[in-house]
Amino acid sequence: MKKYKMIIGGKNNNTICPDTFPITNPSTGDVFCEVEKARPADVDKAVVTARNAFNSWHTSNPCQRALILERTGNLIEEHAELFIDTITEEIGMPIKYCREWQVDNSISEAHYYAKIVKQYPFEKHTPNGVIRREPYGVTALMTPWNYPLDQITLKAFPAIAAGNTVIVKPSRKAPLSALILAKLMKKAGLPDGVFNVVTGLGNELGDYLATHPDIRCFSFTGSTQVGLRIGGLSTSSNAKHTLLEMGGKSAILLLRSGDAKKAVKEAATSVFINSGQTCCAFTRLLILA
Repeated sequence: MKKYKMIIGGKNNNTICPDTFPITNPSTGDVFCEVEKARPADVDKAVVTARNAFNSWHTSNPCQRALILERTGNLIEEHAELFIDTITEEIGMPIKYCREWQVDNSISEAHYYAKIVKQYPFEKHTPNGVIRREPYGVTALMTPWNYPLDQITLKAFPAIAAGNTVIVKPSRKAPLSALILAKLMKKAGLPDGVFNVVTGLGNELGDYLATHPDIRCFSFTGSTQVGLRIGGLSTSSNAKHTLLEMGGKSAILLLRSGDAKKAVKEAATSVFINSGQTCCAFTRLLILA
């Protein structure tokens, strides 16, 4: 059975405690691979690596960062079938949706943030001084299983474009696309240590990432219950910049001049795509009488 290692500093790393956890194909119930299970000591290693990489990455030329993101987008497109096959096996998402919502979205995001960073006013002179926008530093990203590639790229690409270094803790159910992405970003020219992946169990690593004193920004997408607790830990530990996307009860607002049939169709479609596992599903239809 194939075994996958976490990636720290651009390299496959053996975890300090070499345990693994299984990845199961939900359509068959079969375990098809094993992945290294990180411990807090592995997180410490990733943080030190990311912090060291930050010293040079945050002063790099924004056009250099843009070029790496553009190359990454092109590489994702070149390896589209690999991502699609992997994600389908991990979470059972239909091939059509994998291409549209995972691969195509991630390609678009890479090129979008490449364009933004080349134009972004990191430094602005005013009559009274200079406004300088600087990155936070080491950024931790915890992502869910239902959109295993797009949730990572949506968080990581703007963070990297802004000059941050990143540690991704993907869902234990679907970590493989994160590991593939790490290898492609290295191939695109991203310096070692800027994008790191620690694989393991959220209940063992989440609190440790949230309270780590050398992590300056923490982003979590998941359940409201976990988000409330872990967000509180993140903020109270060292006043991290904390971003939470929890639960979701999205709504369509139907105005008097709106198309009722179109609204109902859109709401029903959004609720049932991806087997209902979508945080922006329109589970409410608010009608303005």
